Amino acid sequence: MMDTSKRQTPVRAVLFDLGGTLVYSTEILEVFKKILEAYGIKRSIEEISHAQEETEKHLNFEKLAVLLEEYWVRWSLEILGRLGVKENVRDLAETVAKHWWDYSDVELYPDVDETLQQLRSKGLKTGIVTNGLE
Repeated sequence: MMDTSKRQTPVRAVLFDLGGTLVYSTEILEVFKKILEAYGIKRSIEEISHAQEETEKHLNFEKLAVLLEEYWVRWSLEILGRLGVKENVRDLAETVAKHWWDYSDVELYPDVDETLQQLRSKGLKTGIVTNGLE
């Protein structure tokens, strides 16, 4: 058996997850609550949390790559249904998917620019991965 503890592979690239690593945004439940309130629908964080948990037991996240924005419309439809929303549900679900980031208060973390510059100055490639579509 070869001892690999002393053998080092040079790092050539660094990938960052966008949300929670490079950018801060409002928590999912809070965003959903703000959107609902903007359309006159009052639900508690606890109700939204329960609806989201139940929804995510049934939706296949792997379909995101195929369905793209429609995945988030279906996700919203399921949650809205579990919250008892009955009027204009499809329109509201589409609005949630389309305007999610308008309600998310996205901000770049303060050290991101400096960190990326340092990595690039060392010749490292950088990339971003995310399940967000915008």
